[in-house]
This record gives sequence, C-alpha cells and structure tokens, in this order.
Amino acid sequence: MKKGWKKYKIGEILKSVKNPTLLESETKYKILGLRLEGRGLFVREEKKGIEVSADKLNKIREGDFIYSRLFAWKGSFDYVRKEFDGLFVSGEFPTFEIDKEIVNINFLFYYFNQKAVWNEVEQYCIGVTKASRNRFKEQFFLSMNIELPPLPEQKRIVKIIQAVEEKQQKVNKLNQAQERDIKNLLYSTYTDIIKGVEEKPMVEVASIIRRPVQITAEENYPELGIRCFGNGTFHKPALNGIEVGTKKLFQIKTGDLVFSNVFAWEGGIAIAKENDNDRYGSHRFISCNCDLEQVKPSFLNFHFLAPKGLLDINNCSPGGAGRNKTLGLKKLEAIKVPVPKIEQQEKFEKLLHQFETLKTEKEAQEKELTVLIPSLLDKAFKGELSVNVSETTKVIPLQTASIIPKNKRSFAKQVLGGKIVSLFREDQHFTNIKFQKIQYLAEHIAEEDLNWNYYRQSAGPYDNKFMHSVFSKLKQNKWFENRNYVFHPLEKSEKINGYYQGYFESKTEKLNNLFDLLKNASEKFCEAIATIYAVWNNHIILNQPFDKGKIKQDFFDWSSRKGIVFTYSEFEQTLIWMNKHNIIPTGFGQLIKEKK
Repeated sequence: MKKGWKKYKIGEILKSVKNPTLLESETKYKILGLRLEGRGLFVREEKKGIEVSADKLNKIREGDFIYSRLFAWKGSFDYVRKEFDGLFVSGEFPTFEIDKEIVNINFLFYYFNQKAVWNEVEQYCIGVTKASRNRFKEQFFLSMNIELPPLPEQKRIVKIIQAVEEKQQKVNKLNQAQERDIKNLLYSTYTDIIKGVEEKPMVEVASIIRRPVQITAEENYPELGIRCFGNGTFHKPALNGIEVGTKKLFQIKTGDLVFSNVFAWEGGIAIAKENDNDRYGSHRFISCNCDLEQVKPSFLNFHFLAPKGLLDINNCSPGGAGRNKTLGLKKLEAIKVPVPKIEQQEKFEKLLHQFETLKTEKEAQEKELTVLIPSLLDKAFKGELSVNVSETTKVIPLQTASIIPKNKRSFAKQVLGGKIVSLFREDQHFTNIKFQKIQYLAEHIAEEDLNWNYYRQSAGPYDNKFMHSVFSKLKQNKWFENRNYVFHPLEKSEKINGYYQGYFESKTEKLNNLFDLLKNASEKFCEAIATIYAVWNNHIILNQPFDKGKIKQDFFDWSSRKGIVFTYSEFEQTLIWMNKHNIIPTGFGQLIKEKK
C-alpha cells in the first residue's frame, strides 16, 4: 500500500440514503438521468405525477454520491451539484451520504471516473443482457475496496486535476473560436475576390473527366469515399474483381474535384489528395479536371461548399432527399462559377493551406489532451502524482497559432489602433502615451504578434515604428484624421468594425473588457499598468517565479521617471487592480529591453 494511504470498504465511507417522495397527480417533477463515462447528471424530463409509472421518486440532496445501477459499468457515477439539489431520480439511481472526515467528494468522483474501476464494476453486474439489464447492486458497490490518502492529499490531487481540466476547457474554447475566426476570414476573403469577376460555365474551366477501368477478377480495386458537409475524402476497403461484379469503376487522380452525384447537395464534394491517387469510384463519383491556368481546385471546392455554390448544386439536383436527389452531369457542366485572377486564387489557396495546417495541429493537440486526464487519474490513484498545479498545467499550451497571415499583420495592427481610436477619441485623457499603452496591452492580451517591435522607453513599453506611422495610416485608410489630437471620422471609418471582427473575433471579449476598464482612465494609470505588465511579463519569459518585491524593484528601475511620477502606494494599488480585473501576463511576446 502507498505510504500514508489507508484501505476502506466503500460501505465504511458512504451511507445509503433515501428520500422517497409520494407523487401528486398534477405536480410537475424534474427527473434526472446520468450520462455515461463520467459526464454527469442532467435533467432528462419533466413530468406530472400522473404521467410517471412509479408512485414514488427519490429526492436527491446536494453533495450526495450517486450512480446508475444499469450503466455503472459504463461510468455513470457522479455527485449531486447545487443545481440538482431537490430534484428527483427513479429507484435505479442509488444515492449515498459521504463521510466528509475521510473522503473528499471530488476525489471519490475522480476515482470512479477510471476505466479500470468501470471494468471492476462490470465483474459484479447482474443481468441478462449487457447493454440494458447489467445491474450493479448496492451490496457489491458497498463491498468494493478503495485506498485513500489523508484528506489534505486528496484535496491536493483534486486541485491538480481540476486545474488541468480548466485549462483543457480553455484550450478547447480557444480552438473552437480560432476555427470560427479562420472560417470567417476565409469567407470574407472569398467574397472580396469574387466581387464583380467574370463567371464561366464549369465545362470551360473544370470539365468532367471519366477514366473507365477494365475489371479483371484477380485485381484489387481500392475505392474512395466522400464525406458530406465538406469533410473530405476517406478510404474504403479494396474489392477484388469478383466482388466488384458488374459495377462500373472509374479511376480518380490527385487534384480531381470530385462530386458525389447523390450527396453533392449535402456537401459531398472534395479534392482528391495525394494518398487518394489511383483509387476508384463508381459512376456516382464525378471527377472534374480543373484548367489550372483559370481555376485552382481548392478555390472551386470552397466555392461549391459556400452558400451560393451549394445552392447551385441543389438547383441541379432534382428529386427528394437522399439517393433520389441526383446531380445531373449536363447541369453540373452548365453551372456558372466566378473566375477571379489566378494570382488572387493562389493567395486564397495559401490561406486555405494555413487553415488546414492549423486544423491538423488542433486535432493532434486534442488527441494529446484526450489521454492527459486518464493518465493523471492513473498516476493519482497509484500515489505517483507528486507535482504541483503549476508544473502539471504547463503541459497544456494555452496559446494558439495566429489566424492573421504574416503579410496582413501590419494592417491588423492598424485595425486594432483604429478600433482604439474609435472607442477613446472622445476621452479627455486620450493622449499619445495612453494610446500606446492601450495598444501594447491589447496586442499582448490578444496574444497576437503584430510585427512585434516594443522596447523600453521612459513612459513604458513603446513601438517607435507604429507610433510614428499610425496617424498617417489612419488617414490613408480614410478612417480618421488627427488634428491636434482630435480625431475626426472619415468616409470609411465604419469599416473598422468589420476588419476588427475578422481579425480579432475570438479575442473581442478580452479586448472589449480591457477597453471598458480603461475608458476614462488617466494617462498615468495606463502607464503604470502597461509598465507593470511588461516587467511581470519579462519575469515569466525568464521563468522567474512571481515575486512582488522584484516586480516593484524592476518597475522603479525602468526609468528615473517612475520614481518621480509614482509612489510605492500607487504601484501597490495598480498591482491589486490588475489582479482583481485579471490583467495578468502570460509570457507572450519577447523580452522588452533598452533600445540599442
């Protein structure tokens, strides 16, 4: 046994509790279910008492442990959280009061969230069929053994796992937001390049090509499939000539734009990749060979998966749903498609490639994260989780790759500056210094490298190149004209919001929070925040632990101005404000040093 751990029967730390409630005919009752694999309780239905087959239901209490007799072997364990207090379950959900002097409820929940424990549970299940009648009786549950460390150690383990779960959720949220941003950026770019361009029928730019195959009994024919909703190709098992029978097959080559004639209306359209080369499809797979001097397959594929292209496909696929909705060859050839300049399509293709690269990286990251929690649980209950929270959560990167192309970073920086001007131009405290400090904080909170060029200047972090060009760029873009630091809107100022959403949509919540906090804040306060942020961020980049005294020292050592303008008390108050409002650096960016 692990040092300091003690073995218990579940029956020694849990006590069965029942709170049967006699149902009243016209009263409504919220009845809970329990998801598989540790995904927890949920409100399954709301019924009047007369609609429930039983005459009683069990009312559950916050903090009780609960499981499903039928699906315990599939991980249906949980504890009652506040939002489910006082709701109801059937008799198939035994509930238990825990001994809080011995076991932490979260520790117990994580223990029963392990596949090894589910396998143990399955050995004690009784029933006729595994899927529906595999009941786990309370007598077996209460006789199970569990090893527990002292309560402080249980709480430490729980804290580590919860911290990792929290970061995991943040990563997933960031990934989803980033994917949404990229799709918006792609569609915005696509609509820009097709505006006003010539349209040509498909037969002139991507004609149908058939490569019929002579079937022989001894040969194998690996088939290609196409997923709906633009989800690409997949490989089917190879068929030998006998299995193919009388079915006609056609060869598919890399770069073909392939339509499933029965599911094109549902996005069954894809480009054949390199590993799809020389696979086969039936007559239901229509290959189009793009004239590369006119159109790029990736552009055409995106067009047909966009609303207008998909509408054209639907209009050329008469019939009801499913296999009756068939895309006609002649109708496909007649569809008119936009043909932008090939240089514009090539730039768009690069953007698509960036999206695919990020998508691949995200999928790899998600795979790693999927095994992280089970691995932590395994170590935790073997007594091997010796690290602390900060060490464990370092394995989860919270920064995601930028969706802003390198050649658009300068413009994106101007957009961010334009957004700041639009929000602060009537603020009486909006000076050059305040503008620069908000710009610095915004770039770092958004974690966007917009041609990073900050160095140490007396009033804080400073980007000389940006500040010397921003006002002329605002005027050149026809957004704002600066006259003695009064910003006058020009004819295209309303376009800033569209660009801002396109580049920063997933970051707008954080950015808008920053802007709201600093609205009407003094120049001096913004200087203090930006300088403390920069000093603290430098420490994180150098892997130095948080040390308020060292941050304070480096703040006042930043320049002689700091000791003249700020008191120690003002430093302390600003740091407290930053912590309160979560304006906390993450180590993003580069060290800020003296300009050489």
